[in-house]
Amino acid sequence: MATTNRRRDILRWLLLAVAASQLLVLAVILFAPGHGFDVNVAGLRLKAHRPTQPALILAVAMTLRWLLAMGAKEVALVLGSVVFSLGLAEAGLRIVDLPVARSPELAAWRQPSPTLGYGLIPGQDGRGYLGTHITVNASGLRDHERPLAKPPGQVRILAIGDSFTFGYGLPADQTLSSMLEQLLAANGHDADVINAGVPGYSFFHAATFVTTQGLAYDPDLVVYFFYYDDIQYPHTSADIAAQFAEMKRLDAEDPARSPSGFRPFLGNLAGNALSVANNWLRPFLASDWVRNVEARRDHVERYMAELAQDRNIAAFQRNLADLASRLQAEGRGFLLVIIPDSVELHNPPAQRTSRMALDTCGRLGLTCLDMTPSFEAESDANALYLFPFDAHTSAQGNTRIAKAAYEAMQPLLPPAGLGRPE
Repeated sequence: MATTNRRRDILRWLLLAVAASQLLVLAVILFAPGHGFDVNVAGLRLKAHRPTQPALILAVAMTLRWLLAMGAKEVALVLGSVVFSLGLAEAGLRIVDLPVARSPELAAWRQPSPTLGYGLIPGQDGRGYLGTHITVNASGLRDHERPLAKPPGQVRILAIGDSFTFGYGLPADQTLSSMLEQLLAANGHDADVINAGVPGYSFFHAATFVTTQGLAYDPDLVVYFFYYDDIQYPHTSADIAAQFAEMKRLDAEDPARSPSGFRPFLGNLAGNALSVANNWLRPFLASDWVRNVEARRDHVERYMAELAQDRNIAAFQRNLADLASRLQAEGRGFLLVIIPDSVELHNPPAQRTSRMALDTCGRLGLTCLDMTPSFEAESDANALYLFPFDAHTSAQGNTRIAKAAYEAMQPLLPPAGLGRPE
């Protein structure tokens, strides 16, 4: 009995030490906002930049310490009460059917796709990145429902790309496709601009979408919003197949990842609540890469150097030529719009990938709009991005892009002209 009590006391002191260490970590993070720490101690790397993990470890350590002070019957009673309460709460949330508990965060809104590697889950509706409302239509696009058949006399534009096209951190009416559609309508033109942007897509993802699904909408023009990391993997159909297989494997290992898997409403609610809390605290806790233009430079320049490898560039150029050839053969227009990262502004060495895209368009005879000079002309570049919440373009940045893209696309659309935006 004495030995058991001694072991229990030692364990309680160890848990107290763990809790104290995590409390210290939290203090460092809170008093060194955006930085935390990243140090090596005897070859062991210790780092922390977010309060979530140390706070969770602290809570678990203190809970276990509290349970060790109880007898076996008391522990069983507490655990039974917790399980019963969680079950009751889960049932209540499902009866009430709260949207914030029904839908997971945007990160969990992807599903494997044999043709694209992955895509958005059709019909999802709920809170997305930075707390914005996200609706995914029946075709798996962040857009309202669009008929495949193009109405007579209508101009149809297909916007492709990654999270910048998708509209990360922005409501639907501030996405690039929506702003372009608003410009067209304001100038008296019947036009659809379909948002086919998906977070994380490389150029090959986007091009594959066009050839396997996008052309079914019969677009007159495809507008590709290019960002420097679009030259990343995957580059081939074999890469897509490997990505699909990996996502299927992960879903099999964790059924909750799968769209058809069980997703507890309590888990969704907790995840969304943490996301909201993170949004409120993000200006204070933001890492350097989303704090502002200057603070972001070192992080992005390192990543740019990793991506700008000959094989990535060659694959991008090959795939761009293939897509352009297909569209040209079918009499469809193509416009490539370069969206600069904030680090590229007034920083020619960082513009290497964007210049490559511009040069490739010139060699292929494609129309390319480089937004870098326009963004550099803005006196407050931070206003063009979502700093300090995120590094994607803001509504102000998208407005600038949409107006310039509207001008650039006029010669590429069917006869009758579009006029100029008011």
